[in-house]
Amino acid sequence: MPRLRDHTSVEARLYTRGTQPVRRYYADFRDFADVGGAQEAMRPAGHTRATIDPAIAIALAEARLKVLVARRRNSVGIDGTPTTLKAYAARHLRMLAVEERAGEQWLGNVQKQLECACAFFGERTDLAEITIRRCTDYVSHLRGIPNGRGGTMGGQSTRHYLNSLSALFGRAIREGILPLGGNPVAAVDKPRVDAAETIWLEVPEISCILRYAASFRPFRPDLASPHFFPLLATFAYTGARETEALGLERHDVNLDRGIIALKPNVWRTLKTKNSKRPLHIFPEFAPILRAHLESLKDVPGRLLFPRRDTDGQEQMIVDIRKMLGRMPMPARIQVRRSKQQLETLERERLKKLRRKITPGLTGPRPSETVEELSTPTAEWHTPPLRTKIVRHSWCAARLQTLDWGRPIAIYTVAQEMGHTDTSMVERIYGHLGNFRCRSESVEWMRDD
Repeated sequence: MPRLRDHTSVEARLYTRGTQPVRRYYADFRDFADVGGAQEAMRPAGHTRATIDPAIAIALAEARLKVLVARRRNSVGIDGTPTTLKAYAARHLRMLAVEERAGEQWLGNVQKQLECACAFFGERTDLAEITIRRCTDYVSHLRGIPNGRGGTMGGQSTRHYLNSLSALFGRAIREGILPLGGNPVAAVDKPRVDAAETIWLEVPEISCILRYAASFRPFRPDLASPHFFPLLATFAYTGARETEALGLERHDVNLDRGIIALKPNVWRTLKTKNSKRPLHIFPEFAPILRAHLESLKDVPGRLLFPRRDTDGQEQMIVDIRKMLGRMPMPARIQVRRSKQQLETLERERLKKLRRKITPGLTGPRPSETVEELSTPTAEWHTPPLRTKIVRHSWCAARLQTLDWGRPIAIYTVAQEMGHTDTSMVERIYGHLGNFRCRSESVEWMRDD
């Protein structure tokens, strides 16, 4: 029996049987076994034996190949399993939801990434028809998608899209729809992503930010969050993720037991199943939280940090970047802007300067000089405060605390952060600071 061959063309599928001078043509369609393909005789209509004419054999093989491809494009194979990209992507998403491998937010991102793949390759394209070359073209397509900030998709986002598509092919291989080695994404050169420098703050720096936030009064009410200081303190004293803290409800707080029960609710889900955990209310954080709950006594609603929409309905806060951007950051932290970021900032700067030009005139106002219009954007800058920076800082401070008089275990810190093991703390979140506070709890604003 002939072995399975390279089927990149119809001619490559053909082989002969018999002895000279009569050799009859057969074709190998075993890679279409899910829709009835096999080793088949190229037998013309009305004949009982395979043809000996190579031209007729090629024509018959091309016709048979079209039939098999059409069967796959009908979205189901012999056992009812979908084989086209869109249909199988829907099955893949359903299986991920059943397996409960991640939360709704992660599944939503995977769905968005697979929809992009369907738009590029074609919804009715069979999985077996997606080649390495087409996947390479897909990478180029992804790198040209606008990112909404004046640039295009970066290397890290591109890898996320490729990983989602690769996981789909991996499931197809495990279910027998594709042969072993049938994942074309695995052979693609993925964009290289340079590890960004992690930004975290020392204890005195977080202390200055919290003291500033406690007395900060914004000059524009529309940029203000009335609960900003207790919200920022929640990030600083618990190390919670952004959506975890923003979606807390009032009944989650138990001051008597000194814990905040972090669990899913109607406002948001959690990142993983292990993210359901208690958050400690440290002694320094308790009076801040108690005062905040006291201020909400006459405010109807369920959220710990609520906001109101135009109809007066309670909603979860979704974005606090403007307020965080107004907090002071130490000048020692400097990061280099990428070329793409510099070009985006330069376009924004020139756009603002053009707005200052008097209508009807071709030049700038007398108060503006040529140097102002051509000054390049600084390559180095101090980044704004973000909740991820506070989470890193909390982990660094927590690793220096004590647990029943002894240094706290890394596993304990990992569990408090919502991780299943210590690898993320050891590789990413753990930092060794110059200020090491050996106390039983995280303390930012201690005076001594």
